[in-house]
Amino acid sequence: MSRSPSDTPIPLTGPQRLHFEVVLASLETVLVEVETFIAGAKPSGSLTRVEHDLPERFLRQAGPLIEALRAQIDALSAALGLAGSRRSATRVVGATLTSQLVHLDDCYADRLRGYGAVDPGVAPRLDPAIDGLRDGVARLLDLL
Repeated sequence: MSRSPSDTPIPLTGPQRLHFEVVLASLETVLVEVETFIAGAKPSGSLTRVEHDLPERFLRQAGPLIEALRAQIDALSAALGLAGSRRSATRVVGATLTSQLVHLDDCYADRLRGYGAVDPGVAPRLDPAIDGLRDGVARLLDLL
């Protein structure tokens, strides 16, 4: 039985295929985040405040559009012959926490000069707090 042209994957190079896997996986992640906001989920931090100000029309109509987008992602993935990939929660969490350590390293008083003059009283108060945050994040990493 011969395959129709629409049954054969769209020819891509390896790097092109990887690009599409990343782009479409990112879109899938965004759709999950949008659904989280639609559900009214609240962040757990003290600095992140989400105003639940999505228009009523968006709340009513987004669900079916998201499902249609998922179907389009599935169809395009099949047409491109994408295998997809499994994400290791350990690797994702490890990379995310490591990234946060790098961000925290840029928060020490001696590294703030790029943002302007640093008051001499900043380091004795700020640096120990940054050390504490780094220690907590590093301890989380150690648990992996």
